[in-house]
Amino acid sequence: MRSSRPRASPASASEAAGLGSSGASMSSVKPGVDDARALKKLGAACLSCLRNLKPRDGDKRELVQARLQELGEWAVPGSTMQLFGSTACELHAHGADLDLTLLVPARPPPSHAEQQALVRRLAAAFEPLKASGEFEQVEAIDRARVPILKLKHAASKLQCDVSIGNELAGRKTRLLHAYVQMDARVQQLCMIIKYWARRRDLTFRVKRAEGAISFHGAFNSYAWVILVIHFLQTATAPTVLPRLEPHALTIDGVRGQGGYTKKGGWISLNKQSLGDLLLAFFAHYAALPYDQSLCVATARYLPRPALPFDRFYIPDPLAPDEDLGCHLTPESLPVLRRELERARRELTSGSAWSEVFAEVFAGETSGEPPVTLPRQTLPRQPTLDEVAVAHKRSMKSLERGLARAHIVM
Repeated sequence: MRSSRPRASPASASEAAGLGSSGASMSSVKPGVDDARALKKLGAACLSCLRNLKPRDGDKRELVQARLQELGEWAVPGSTMQLFGSTACELHAHGADLDLTLLVPARPPPSHAEQQALVRRLAAAFEPLKASGEFEQVEAIDRARVPILKLKHAASKLQCDVSIGNELAGRKTRLLHAYVQMDARVQQLCMIIKYWARRRDLTFRVKRAEGAISFHGAFNSYAWVILVIHFLQTATAPTVLPRLEPHALTIDGVRGQGGYTKKGGWISLNKQSLGDLLLAFFAHYAALPYDQSLCVATARYLPRPALPFDRFYIPDPLAPDEDLGCHLTPESLPVLRRELERARRELTSGSAWSEVFAEVFAGETSGEPPVTLPRQTLPRQPTLDEVAVAHKRSMKSLERGLARAHIVM
C-alpha cells in the first residue's frame, strides 16, 4: 500500500530525488546480485545523484569561514574558529550548514555555564552585524545540551552553528575524514545514504514550534556515517575499510583484505561497485539482529549492553560511553527497519530512483505494515578471555601429544 503523499510531476520528482532533469530510471531492469547490466544502471543513477549533490558554494564557504574567524578573534581575543562536521570531512552537499567551534588556547575545557555565557557574549557582539544587514539571523541557543550561536549569512544564505570549546567534535571530524580519504566509495556511499535518510525523514532533529518540542528521525548525520563505515568494515568481503585506531588514526591492516601504498595509505582488494554496495547496505541493516553493538573502534560486532528496549547499540568510536543509537524509540525503530527494507525492495524491483528517494514529510508514515525479516546470522567474535582459554587448551593438548611421543618441550 503506497503512502498518500502528493506526487510531483515526473520531471520535478526526478529533480527532487537528486537526478536533475535527466531523471535516470531503473524501471527497465530489475537489479540483482548477478545482473551486471542492472547494477551498471544503478551505478549511473548513483553518480547522477552525486553530481547534483556536489557543493557549488565552495568559495562562499571559505569567505564566510574566514569572516567568522576574524569576528571570533575580535569578540574573544586569542581565540580561533575551528571548522568541523560534514564540510570539514568532505561529506557536505550543496547548501549544507557550516559547523564551527570557538577554541580559546591555554584554557581548560569550558563548563556548560561558561559555554552559555560565551554564546550570549558572541550573540551580543554579532547583533550590530544583523542590524547592518551582514547577517540575517543571530540567535543564542543557550539552553541546549550543547549551547550554540545560530547565524545566517545574508549574502551567501549559509546557515552557521558556532559552539564553544568543542574539541571532541574536531577529533571526530578528523577520524571520519581519514576514513573518507581511504577509498572513494566511502564518500560516495555516505553522501547517498545521508541524502536518502533526509528525504525519508530518518535524520534525527528536534523541531520547536509554538512552544512545543517534537522529535523526528532515527539517527543524526554523524551516526549515519558511522553506520556506513561499520558496514564497509564488517559486511563486505574483502573488506572495503580496515580498522583505524581512533586517536592515532593508524591503520590496523587485515591480512588478505587489502594492502598499504608506499605513502602508508590503504588499497582495498574489494572491487564491488557503488550500486552493489548501496544495495548491500540496505539489505544488511534491514536484516541485522538488534542484539548487536556496532563498534567502529574495533571493527567488530560486540555483545550489546542491557537497554530499555531491543535496538541497536552504536558506541561512538571517540566517546565509547556515548550511544549514537540513543535517539531510537519503540515507535521510530519499526519505521527505520521498514524504510531500510523498502529501499532494498524497490531498488531490486527496478523502481525509478525518484520513487526510492521520494520525500516523506514530518509525521507522515508510508502506511505499509512492519516488515518481518529472517534473522541474519553473524559470525560471533570471541572475547580476549575466550581466546586465552582456547590457547591454554591447545597448549595442553600439544604437551600431551608430545609426551606420548616422548618429546620434551
